Amino acid sequence: MNAEDRFWNAKVTVEISTTEVMQLAEEVGMPLSPAEIADFLNNEVRAKGMWNHMMQAGRDYIAASLETRRHRGWWEHSCGKTAESEEKRYDA
Repeated sequence: MNAEDRFWNAKVTVEISTTEVMQLAEEVGMPLSPAEIADFLNNEVRAKGMWNHMMQAGRDYIAASLETRRHRGWWEHSCGKTAESEEKRYDA
């Protein structure tokens, strides 16, 4: 295994714990032993693919959060109100 493969394997192993994979495996009806999970996570192609997937999910989440903030800013500007003042009005 070369240095790049070890890098991706370490990234995935740090981000996804054996316990989480065991739980997911149980949920899909395919229980795995800790050794099988280690082999699954340490597959160099799978490790890089999972890392890329996690990064894309993170980017999508951040983009959606920023889009929500942008719409909130537009709403506050166009109405002359803030989301906080509206929340207080309805919480009373």
